[in-house]
Amino acid sequence: MSLHFFRWDQRHLEEITAIEKASFTLPWSRESFMEVISSGVFDSFAAMDAQKSIVGYVVFCEVLEELQVLNIAIHPDHRQKGYGRLMLSHVHKHAYARGRRESFLEVRESNEAAIALYKEFGYQSYTRRPKYYSDTNEDALLMKAILRP
Repeated sequence: MSLHFFRWDQRHLEEITAIEKASFTLPWSRESFMEVISSGVFDSFAAMDAQKSIVGYVVFCEVLEELQVLNIAIHPDHRQKGYGRLMLSHVHKHAYARGRRESFLEVRESNEAAIALYKEFGYQSYTRRPKYYSDTNEDALLMKAILRP
């Protein structure tokens, strides 16, 4: 299982937005992804498999000693292959090498698969945002992990 990680740009926007729409009930808009590309505040990686297909992506920002994972998705056809684990590991290593020591993210409380993955990386829930997701009035769990080399 080998993936190639790269910073995606406007050329990859159609594939990224297709994965987003297939992954979330409240997907980010095309404009949101354009902001990721153009802002200089956000960073991102995509993962490409041996067949040259983009299988997933992560959007994040780095502030002081913190990594903030803003969006991470693996295309439904490529889930349960360990790609999410590789993606999160890659962004953690990247952030740690740049001096980040903690990571934060939020997740739907019903997303058991994502929560289990995050716990493997040491994330722990520290609070919740009640009724954060407007489509279901579901809470968001805020999670934090210490980054390690």
